[in-house]
Amino acid sequence: CRAELDRGVQLMDSYEYSAALLALNEGYDKALESIAENASKTLKSAEKLAKKVHDKGANAGMVHDRINRGQRSYDEEDYGYALTFGHLALSAARRAEEEAEEARSQIKIVEHQVDLAKKILSDPTEVEALQSNVVQSMEERHVRDAIKQSKLAQAAITTKMRGAVQDHIERTADDIRLMGMMELDTEALSDRLAEARTEMEEGKYVEAAEIVEDVKGPVESYMEDRSRTTLEEAKEAVEIMRTVGAEDAEVVSNLNHTQDMFAAHDYYHSHELSGRVAIKAREASNKAIAAVIDDIRNLMEEADRLGVETGELTRRVDAAERHRENGEYIESKEVLDELVKDAELHADDDKKKKELVEARN
Repeated sequence: CRAELDRGVQLMDSYEYSAALLALNEGYDKALESIAENASKTLKSAEKLAKKVHDKGANAGMVHDRINRGQRSYDEEDYGYALTFGHLALSAARRAEEEAEEARSQIKIVEHQVDLAKKILSDPTEVEALQSNVVQSMEERHVRDAIKQSKLAQAAITTKMRGAVQDHIERTADDIRLMGMMELDTEALSDRLAEARTEMEEGKYVEAAEIVEDVKGPVESYMEDRSRTTLEEAKEAVEIMRTVGAEDAEVVSNLNHTQDMFAAHDYYHSHELSGRVAIKAREASNKAIAAVIDDIRNLMEEADRLGVETGELTRRVDAAERHRENGEYIESKEVLDELVKDAELHADDDKKKKELVEARN
């Protein structure tokens, strides 16, 4: 095309007008063919891109409009307009793709905020409705409206969360104080919660809520672990109490109560009550074992007055007493049970000997 045009100009300079006209017409025809071919390729590329952005959830309406107008111009052999509309269609497709990507990004932000709001707000119905409107706009391919609705939703959720986040911070601070009363380390979590307060003061409510959620998880986990350990100790103490034959209805009732507290995630009060249950159960076990030892010592004193040798009994009772003093109530009971068993066997032997002597007489 360029070569024919240059040749036509040269022929005009040589006053060969007929030949120049033929060269220029040839150049024009070649240019027209080139434009037509380029327009066809551009419109086809636009159609492929329109399908791609549509499949990604974008609104390709404007793209198809440009393609249709370009195709009509092509059919009317107005290739210049056809090419122009082809390029406009490509630009519209790229814009639609960018808008869809922005909408998806904004929707993710809304989803994240709603997830936080569900954990913080007592009634998240309103923020869930905002999210629903955004999703509906996107599903109907009203992409620009989805972007607009997303930004409005983010502002509304942030405002809605302000008071709730403050309350959430205070409740978490209370839990951290309870952690300290459970003799758990709270320094790192307290420092992290202070960061949430700073974000809150700067108006960054979502960021503050995220930090609170980061703190809340470990707080609950540490309190649960400590409470579970104390509860297991209480269960063990009550089982020992039952094993040694002691009874305390209040202890058993409180054990059931503290288990209910733990199941309800009231870890601090479960920890406190479990500790009291364990102490009372150990006291009951200690009292029961001490009473048995006192009874045996009283019998031994009577035996001493009657001249019966009690040295071995004294040694074994002293062993039971040491176990009791060390809180080893089951071991103490085992020593006492063995002692009683031996005493019964000894008594049976004495009875048989007495019967034998009487029979001989």
